[in-house]
Amino acid sequence: MTNVSCSTNVANNYYNKGLSFTDGIKKNVNLEKAFIYFSKAAELEHLQAICLVADSYHRGSGISISREKALEYYKLCAKTKDFNHLLTLAYLYSEDNSIDGLSWYYLADSVGSSSQKKITKEWQSFLELKLNEDDLIHARKKYIILSDKFLGKSYDSKLIFEPN
Repeated sequence: MTNVSCSTNVANNYYNKGLSFTDGIKKNVNLEKAFIYFSKAAELEHLQAICLVADSYHRGSGISISREKALEYYKLCAKTKDFNHLLTLAYLYSEDNSIDGLSWYYLADSVGSSSQKKITKEWQSFLELKLNEDDLIHARKKYIILSDKFLGKSYDSKLIFEPN
C-alpha cells in the first residue's frame, strides 16, 4: 500500500512542479520545464498530467508538435471522460479517417452537455455525409467498442444501427 501512496505523492509533486512553471507566480513561465515535470507525472499514471502532455504535443507547448504522440496521450486521457479531450481526439482522427473521427465524435457527444452536443452534432452530420451506409455502421460499431472501453457503457445494437 505504501508503494502506491508513495508513487501517487511523487506523481502529484511532479504535476504541481509542472504547474508552477505554467502560472508565472512563483517562477518564470517555462513551458519546456513544465512539460518535463508533466511527463514525469504522466509516467506515474497521473491522469491530469497525461492530459496536459497530450495538449502539449498537440499545441507544441514546451515540446515539438507531434500528432502521433498527441493521439497516444489523448487516448490515455480519454478515461477522464472530458468532452474537450474527446472532441480533440475526434478532430485529430477525422483529419485522416472519417470512420474513426466519427466514432470519437459519437463518444464525445455521449458525455457532452446540451450546448456541447451542438458542436458534435454538426461535425457528425458533416462526416456522415462523406460516408456510405457500411462505413456508418462500421463507425457505430467502433463507437460501441470505444464506449465500452472508455465509459464502461454497453449498448443494445438495435438502438445504434436502426436508421434515424
